[in-house]
Amino acid sequence: MVDKNLILKKVEEKGKEGITKSELRKKIKIKKEELEALVEALTKENKIIDKRGRLFAKSFEEKESAFVSLEELEKTKKEIFKEIDSLKGKIAELKNEIDRVYEYVDDVFLYLKKEKGITSQKPSIDDLLIIYDNLNATHNFGDSIPLPLFKDEILEKYNISENEIDELLLELDRKEIIYLQTLDNKNDFEDSNRGINYQGRLLYFITWMKRQF
Repeated sequence: MVDKNLILKKVEEKGKEGITKSELRKKIKIKKEELEALVEALTKENKIIDKRGRLFAKSFEEKESAFVSLEELEKTKKEIFKEIDSLKGKIAELKNEIDRVYEYVDDVFLYLKKEKGITSQKPSIDDLLIIYDNLNATHNFGDSIPLPLFKDEILEKYNISENEIDELLLELDRKEIIYLQTLDNKNDFEDSNRGINYQGRLLYFITWMKRQF
């Protein structure tokens, strides 16, 4: 007599290949209706599953999913170590970035502690950036600082002419380190004449674009 155990046994014998209902009928000579009923019962008991018309034993599928080859384990291990190496590199980069930020903060404090008076040296890009950040933080300009105010801060501390400042800023603008913005209406500001007249435009605001940290 054909029962559920026989059906399950035949399905288990096929392993990962699986078996169709028509193949089962040929093997055990059972009516279609009887087979359908037994298969349905085994499916409800979660002992077999139907995948695209082929029957598989649930116990075999669980064994397959639980089994991991040594090759797969080795591959997984290599991928994990690769990710770890990548993370180590990113952590090292982050530490370097943090160190540079701390160095910059130290530079800012040193700059703010400087005594009043003009120095004979010319301002470096880092000096200009410190002045920019200091003015931006002090006056809440939103990253667009008026050039006259920026120039005054430079002139107060460095032995440099306003024309030399203009040339320096235009060079930084060409290198896309800073962005000099155009003032559409010169009557908007009383000191607009202290902007930079360049190729028919009046440049009045400075925004810093590229940073070293």
